[in-house]
Amino acid sequence: MDIDDLIQNIHQFFITQYGNSPDQSQTFLAFEPLGLMVSPDDFMHNGSFNPTLASQQISMIADVVPAISDAFQQDALNKISDQYSALTGDGNNLLGSIMLYSKNIDADQLDQYVALFGNLKANAQQRFSQSGEQASVLNPSLQVAACNVSPGTWYDKDSPIWQKKTFQQNQSQPINTPPPNQTKFVWKLNPNAQIMSNNLHIQHILLNHPTLLETTQLHTESVETKVNPVPVAAVPVQAKTAVASVQPETTLPTNVMLHSTVPQDNIKVINTGNISAAESENNSSQAVKPVDNGTPIINRTNYTVLRNTLPFSQMVNLNRVIGLNNNTVSQPVNSNQFTIDFSYSLVNIDRDWIYQPLLDKAALWYALTMRAGDFSTGNNDATNKGLLRCIPKAMIVVKDVTITATWSVTDKQLAASSYGFGCFNISGSQPINTNNQLIAPGIQIIAWICEVLPKLPLNDDPGLPVITSSDPGNQPQNTQNDSGANTTSVNNEGTGPDANSTDSNSNSNTDNSTNSNNSGSTGVN
Repeated sequence: MDIDDLIQNIHQFFITQYGNSPDQSQTFLAFEPLGLMVSPDDFMHNGSFNPTLASQQISMIADVVPAISDAFQQDALNKISDQYSALTGDGNNLLGSIMLYSKNIDADQLDQYVALFGNLKANAQQRFSQSGEQASVLNPSLQVAACNVSPGTWYDKDSPIWQKKTFQQNQSQPINTPPPNQTKFVWKLNPNAQIMSNNLHIQHILLNHPTLLETTQLHTESVETKVNPVPVAAVPVQAKTAVASVQPETTLPTNVMLHSTVPQDNIKVINTGNISAAESENNSSQAVKPVDNGTPIINRTNYTVLRNTLPFSQMVNLNRVIGLNNNTVSQPVNSNQFTIDFSYSLVNIDRDWIYQPLLDKAALWYALTMRAGDFSTGNNDATNKGLLRCIPKAMIVVKDVTITATWSVTDKQLAASSYGFGCFNISGSQPINTNNQLIAPGIQIIAWICEVLPKLPLNDDPGLPVITSSDPGNQPQNTQNDSGANTTSVNNEGTGPDANSTDSNSNSNTDNSTNSNNSGSTGVN
């Protein structure tokens, strides 16, 4: 069996572990480009562990609309909570764009439908205002659409939730899903230079990172921001301690998950002696090498520095860029007889702020300025570019990954200088031991189980112009909206609240997209 078949077996195993969806054909599994390392230290606040912060951080990194793909690639600024609250409103500041679709309702029944719709919308607004607008622990001026994450001790390596699993290259399992085409086992060495130079979020993170700047004695003035690095020596050296970060004169949205333009104030400081140790271990004489524009480049050594110092949400953003195969300098794997062992937990994510009856009765409403299918066409494939096409329902968390193989000499060398092996994060691994084991200790999030939403809305906004079959605008436009999604115009007049629409080839209205340009992207309860 080829090594790529091994990732397919892992894919198949986890998708069958999830049984919470009434329609398994509408679920898919997406691997993180690079495993997200997690520690209870990531959720420290005011000197102690904060379980609410842990829940909020997962709520934020799951509050994204991913592409329907085997690699987790999110729309840059498209949040599930933003799309949903714009639709329903919260009964306070947000009125919501959802309206009664009365086209096919008899006049003598209109009052009953108005009452039913009003009740649905009011319940949806109440649900969202009660549990979808929680004050952030890190910044109370911001709100988090909090999720219920279970089991709640998923971040604890000593919790009884973990189950052991072994995958072998010579084992085969019944395959019911298409093989992953974006997730491959390759050695991931460092991001390519173009990504480092062009990605605004990466530049802003690195050029405002005092430890990296001090290490390389870089005093760089970016086009976007003026950096005044904080000398590391001036700060008490204590691992995982929150300190004031660099304050750029021009702030940028460094935390995509919070959509905040407030400069980060919780960069952590590590013992700079550990940097030298890491350099020695990886045979690197210099932890950080600048590219032409002065942005430090990320290799295995300074990836560890970033992991120990960046806030969790910033590290997630960084991981999801530098882990993508297309963004990474990688090398193929030339070994065989692989066995992969780890302990895992499937962690469910429940959004009780989403009122399911409102979605179940989609024939009763339309959304202002939207065509049918603008949120989701209902298709479980890459053609579904809807603004709310799918949502993460569970995450796959693993710990203590051990990869055993008959290693080639080249692969042994690559293992010592790579931060990733496929979807697995090996940045903290030791050299391959005498038992031919590559051991990556710690907890990491490696994948998400996502559920595709049915076709939403079912009805066009009656106020939009009707597109007839003879209208040239009825032909596919194949244009790009702000999220990178293709938009297609077809006629869908809607069938009213008593009928079910099955047309999945509906058009997208680019005017109501709230996404910004997807930088590295290819998405209710």
